[in-house]
Amino acid sequence: MPTPLPLRLFLGCTLLSSVTPAQVTPPAPASGAAAREEAVVLSPFEVSSTEDKGYAASSALAGTRTNEKLANLPNSISVFTADLMNDLALNDFFGAVEFAVGAENIFNDTGTVGAPVGSRSGNQISFRGIPSIRQLRDGFPWFLPADNYNTERIEFARGPGGLAYGDVDPTGIINVSTKRATLRRSASATVRYDNFGTQRYSVDLNQPLLPRLGVRFNALNSEVEQFRQRGSRDFRGFAAALRWEPFRDRRTRLDLNFERGSTRNNQSTLHLNDGIKAYIRGTGTNAADADPIAPGVQVNGVGMRRIAAPGNTHVYFDLGGTLHDMQSTATTTFRNSAVLTGATVATGTDPQNPMRYPLTTIPYSVYPDGEDWGGPDNRHDTDFHAYNIELSHSLGDHLRFLIAHNGQVDDTTRLQTYSSAGALGMNSRAVFIDVNRVLPHPNLPNTTIPNPRFEQLMLAYAPTFTDDGNKALGWRTSVVYDTRLPFWQSTLRTVAGANYRHEQNYLDTYSYALTQQEIARRGLTGAAATFANNVVNPIHYLADGNSDEALRLKVIPGVTGFYRSGTGQTRFDQTLGSGNLTALGGFFNGRLRTSAGISRDYFRQNRSRAPITIAATGATTLVDRQGQPIPDATGYNVPYEPFNRTYATNQTYGGVYHLLSWLSLSAGYFESSLFTDSVSFELTGRPRLPRTGEGHEYSLRFNFLNDRVHATITRFFTTSENNSLGLSAAAQTELNALLPEGQRLLGTGDYRDQTTEGWEVEIQTNLTRQWTVRATYSMNRVEYGRFFPLVRPYLAAARTVAQSRGLDPEDSTAITQQLIDDTEGAVRAVRRETANLTTRYLFTEGRLRGLALGTSARYAMGKPRAALSSGGVVVLPATRTDDYFLVNPFASYRTKLLRRNWTVQLNVNNVLGLNSDQGNSYTWPAVEVDVHRSNVAATTSSRSGARSPRPQVTVSSVDSRRCVSPTAWFRLRIIARAVWCSRERRTRPEIRLSFAPPASPRPATAAAHLQC
Repeated sequence: MPTPLPLRLFLGCTLLSSVTPAQVTPPAPASGAAAREEAVVLSPFEVSSTEDKGYAASSALAGTRTNEKLANLPNSISVFTADLMNDLALNDFFGAVEFAVGAENIFNDTGTVGAPVGSRSGNQISFRGIPSIRQLRDGFPWFLPADNYNTERIEFARGPGGLAYGDVDPTGIINVSTKRATLRRSASATVRYDNFGTQRYSVDLNQPLLPRLGVRFNALNSEVEQFRQRGSRDFRGFAAALRWEPFRDRRTRLDLNFERGSTRNNQSTLHLNDGIKAYIRGTGTNAADADPIAPGVQVNGVGMRRIAAPGNTHVYFDLGGTLHDMQSTATTTFRNSAVLTGATVATGTDPQNPMRYPLTTIPYSVYPDGEDWGGPDNRHDTDFHAYNIELSHSLGDHLRFLIAHNGQVDDTTRLQTYSSAGALGMNSRAVFIDVNRVLPHPNLPNTTIPNPRFEQLMLAYAPTFTDDGNKALGWRTSVVYDTRLPFWQSTLRTVAGANYRHEQNYLDTYSYALTQQEIARRGLTGAAATFANNVVNPIHYLADGNSDEALRLKVIPGVTGFYRSGTGQTRFDQTLGSGNLTALGGFFNGRLRTSAGISRDYFRQNRSRAPITIAATGATTLVDRQGQPIPDATGYNVPYEPFNRTYATNQTYGGVYHLLSWLSLSAGYFESSLFTDSVSFELTGRPRLPRTGEGHEYSLRFNFLNDRVHATITRFFTTSENNSLGLSAAAQTELNALLPEGQRLLGTGDYRDQTTEGWEVEIQTNLTRQWTVRATYSMNRVEYGRFFPLVRPYLAAARTVAQSRGLDPEDSTAITQQLIDDTEGAVRAVRRETANLTTRYLFTEGRLRGLALGTSARYAMGKPRAALSSGGVVVLPATRTDDYFLVNPFASYRTKLLRRNWTVQLNVNNVLGLNSDQGNSYTWPAVEVDVHRSNVAATTSSRSGARSPRPQVTVSSVDSRRCVSPTAWFRLRIIARAVWCSRERRTRPEIRLSFAPPASPRPATAAAHLQC
C-alpha cells in the first residue's frame, strides 16, 4: 500500500510546527530487507523528531545517553517536542521550564531569568523545589546563550542523573537536542514582529549534496522587547550542520555542528526601593546637629544619614559632569535620605527611623511600573562560538560505538550602571530625596554653594563592570552491545562510556572611582588616596527624565574610571574524567525491564592564587605562584596552582514491570555528584566537597485505548547533600579564641543538606486523531537539615578548653550556639504546587475544516514571603503570595491557497489579565507615600509579575526586595515562516502564519510557521 502524502510530509520535513493527526495513516509493513536496512540506519545515540507524535514522545536520551523507550526506563523524563514548543510559542528552554513537570524558573535581583551561580556553572532553575545549575546540549554541559531557533526537542530528566552524564545536579537535568542535517531537502524562513518593537528573523535550510551527504544552515537575527523599558534581549547567530554517511551500508555516520553568535541583554531596572518615606520634608539641614531641639548631637537625623565623616573617606557626587566631594567638615554635614531598619534605628540618641518604616519599594506614583532608570549602558554583552563532532559506527547488528567532541568559547562584559553597591547606607537601587540645602563647592575646599535641587527626587548610581569568559573542551565515547540471553526470553543492552572535560574560565570585577591622576591632582595622600576612599556616584534627578542620553554613563576622561576591586578576580583550570557502565535488561519477552549501573568520577581543579590589594592605591591585583603582582593581568594569562582533587562514585538501580497491558510498576534508586560549583574553602581550609545527591522514585504508569492515553504517577524522595552554609565571622573569632594553635578554623565554609519529597503526575492523550492533550501536576515539600556538621566538633573542643580554663562553656561559645540555634529554628518545610495543561483540537470536516483551537494554562501555588522587621520589631508579618492561574488560548486555521498550505495562528497569553508573583523575590502590596508630608496612605496598585489592568486595593507597604518579572500586557506578534521541501520527494511547501500576544511572564506571540 503506498504511503499517504500526509505521512510523508510528517516524516520528511525537519521543521514541524503543526501536524494534522487526522491525515496520518499507518504505513504499510516494511519488507524484511527494508526492515533490516532501517535497523542499520537507526542509531542508539540519537532520537529522531519524526518519532514524536504531536505532544507525545516515546523515547529519550536523558536516561542512559542512548535512545531508550520511556516506557522501559525507571527514570522520570519528560520531553518537549517541536510541535509542543511551537504551540506554546517558546523562544528558549526557560519558556519550556514554565510548562515542565516539577520545574520553575529562578530570577536574580535584576530580574534576569536563570540567575547564574558558582563558577561558570550554567543557568539556575528549580527542579522539585531545589536549585539546579546544569544544562546539557547534545549531552555536553552548555555554558553559552540558548535560543530555540536551533533546537529540535528538550528533555527534562528529574532526579539525580550522575550515572548518565556526571557532574550534574541531584534534582534534575535539561538536555537540549539541536537541529542536525538530514538527507531531505527543505527550507524555511520566519519573520516576527510585535507591538513592543520585537523583530525576529530566522532561516532554516537543509540541502542534500550527495546521496549520503547533507548540510543544514540555521540563522537568527532577533531583538525581543519586553513590557519593561530597555528590557530587551538581542540575539544574532547562525548554526551550520553536516551529516555524512560515507559508505553504502550506512553503518558509519559523521555529524558536524558549528554555532556562532552574540547576545545583548539590557538589564532593565526592576521597581526601585523607597529611600524617602522616613524623611520629613522641610527638615533637611547641613548643620552639624540635625535636630538641635533633641538632646545630644544628631549626626544623622530622622530619615537622613551622614554620607562621609571627616577623615580619609571621600564620596563624590557627579552632578551633570561636575564632581562634589560630599565628605562632611567640622561645620557642614552632607547627608542623604535613607530608610534604615537595623536594631537601633528607632532608639538611642540619633534615631533615624523612629516610625519603624520597613524598607519597601517606591510607590508607582513616583514613576510608572515598567519604566527603566538604569539607562542604555546597563547591559550584558556576550560573544560565543561552539562546535560538536560525532562519529558513530555499527560493527554488525549488535555492537555500536560513538565518539563525540565538543568545544565552547565565550566572553562576556557586564556593565551595571545601577548596581546594589553604594556608599549611601542602603541598597543603592532606590529613589532618594536630596536633603542638602547646600552643596560643597566643586573647586574651593570648605566652601559651599546653594543647592538648586533641594528636596528633589534623585537616583544615585554605583557603576560596576565585570568581564568573564569560559573555554571548554569535552570528549565523550559510548559503546553499546545488544544481545539475546539464553533464558527467560531475555535481552541485554550493555552501555559503557567515558567522558573527559577540560575547562578554563576567568572573572574580573571593577568599581567606579576617581582615577589615580585625579586623586594626585587633588593632593590626596596616604589612606585618603586609595580608590575605595574616592568612589564616585553619578546622580540623576527624576525631573530630568529617563531618556537614553540623560541616563547614559558619562565617564570623565582622566578624572573618573573603573579600577579592579574585590576578591572576585578568579581563574580556574579544571578537568573532569568519568567512566560508566550500565546494563539494561529485558526479561520475559520484555515484560520486566531492569537498569543497573555505576560510574566513577575524578575532578581536578586548579585555581589562581587569591588576589592581593595594593596598599598605595587600594586596587586589587592578581599574583603569580610566588605571590608577586602580575601587571595588567587579563583573560587566562595567570598561573594556576593545585586546589582540589576529588573522586565520587554514583550508582543506579531500577526496573519497570509491565504488570498488565495497561499498567506498569516502576521503581529506582539514583545518585549524582556536582563538582564545578565547589570553588571555595571549608572552615578546615580544605576545598569544599562536591554537592552530592541520592533519590528514590516509585511510579504507576497507565496505558489505555491502544496507546492513546498515557499517564504516570510518581512518588519521589531526593536529598541534596553538602549545600553551602557559612559560619559567621563572629563565631569564627569566638571559637578561635579558645582553640589551640594548629586547631583553629581557617575559614567559615560549612554544609547543610536539603531534602525534597512529593508527587508528580503527567498525562498525555490523543483521544481522537483531532484532539491532543498534555496535563501535568507536581507537589513537593522542601526542608533543610544536617546543619554545620564541620563546626560541631570544633564547638565541643572549644567548650572543653573553656571549662579547663575555669570559664563557663556555654557563655564562652554563646555566639556560635546562637547561630546554630537560629539557623535550625528558621527551618520549615516549604510546599510548592504547580500544574499545566495544553490541549488542541483540529476540525477535519465541514465548514470548520482546517480550524484548530487550543489553550495552555499554568497554575502555581503562592510562595512564602518572609516577615519584615524594622528597629528590631516585626512590622510586616510573614505571609504567602497569592496562587495564580494563567490561561493562554491559541487558534490556527489551515487552508490551501496558490497551491500551498497556509496556517494562521493566534496566541493570547494571560488572557484573563491576572496578577502573578514570579521568581524568588516578591513585593508586598504597594502603598502610596505622600513625599510632601511623609505619611502613609492606602492606594491602588498591582504586584510584580503579570500585571492586571484592574486595580487592587491594598493596605500595608511594599517589600524591600524587588519584583523580578516583567509585567505582561497584551502583546501582538506577527510571525511568518515559509518552508520549501524537495520536489523529488513529492512534498509540498506549506506556509504557516501565526499571530500571538504574550504569556506571563512571557509576552504573547503571533507566529507564522512554514513547514512541509
